[in-house]
Amino acid sequence: MNADNYYVVSASALEERIDLFRVLAGKMERIGGTEAEVALNHWHKLGLVAQGDQFTVSLDNKWLFTVWDRTFLTDGRIGLWTAEDNVTRFDQLEIRALPWSEER
Repeated sequence: MNADNYYVVSASALEERIDLFRVLAGKMERIGGTEAEVALNHWHKLGLVAQGDQFTVSLDNKWLFTVWDRTFLTDGRIGLWTAEDNVTRFDQLEIRALPWSEER
């Protein structure tokens, strides 16, 4: 993965949605998502578990959706991003490697 090829989870209080996008050759495509209560001015716990081709997204410890995508199956990097017109704070960020499996 690189600057033109990656996955991104988006939480929008304005649209009241959580979405998972695949960016391929710089083009963004929604591959999963749902309506969600993303309240303004409140802390939320956004979760993503990526294991093989399976992506499970949760909000405030509640499962939202699971998507399967085999576009990028190699190890990658993790980044945090916020739009320029938003104020976002990150606290208690936890990144863990999942147990190794033969699927890798």
